[in-house]
Amino acid sequence: MKFMTLTAMADRYLPDWSTTQFIVLDRSRRWAAPIAAQVAANLHRRRDFSGRPPEFETCDSAKDVLLFCDQPSTLGVILMMTGVERDCLTLLARIARIPARPPVLAICSTAHAELLPLLLEAGVHTALFDVVNDVPIADWCLNWVSQ
Repeated sequence: MKFMTLTAMADRYLPDWSTTQFIVLDRSRRWAAPIAAQVAANLHRRRDFSGRPPEFETCDSAKDVLLFCDQPSTLGVILMMTGVERDCLTLLARIARIPARPPVLAICSTAHAELLPLLLEAGVHTALFDVVNDVPIADWCLNWVSQ
């Protein structure tokens, strides 16, 4: 019979606070994996980076994203706006109340162009329009990883 110490048991269930992460609001669940791969590949090419690349946590709802926003391990939030515009605006209002809030990237379509002033006023650091691949999103993430 194998016995575990209390510390070993706790380590199995507690989150690893040393792992940094980006939170992605994406109901399609198609963006996080390619962005993570692009970020990891770019970080491994850098000579000045040592350690683990950040993880990318996909959330289906704004409520789930909000749970991560006040954690020091959260490097940033990526909002895929299409189809969840109202949820994103509500989420931004709640994130704005967090003292040490993470940076926010909004991925928008051309139809969201009229929302740009509102998004920037609500605390979005960057808005990208009509993104077709993960490269510009990964570049934004790399910028925040290196800060």
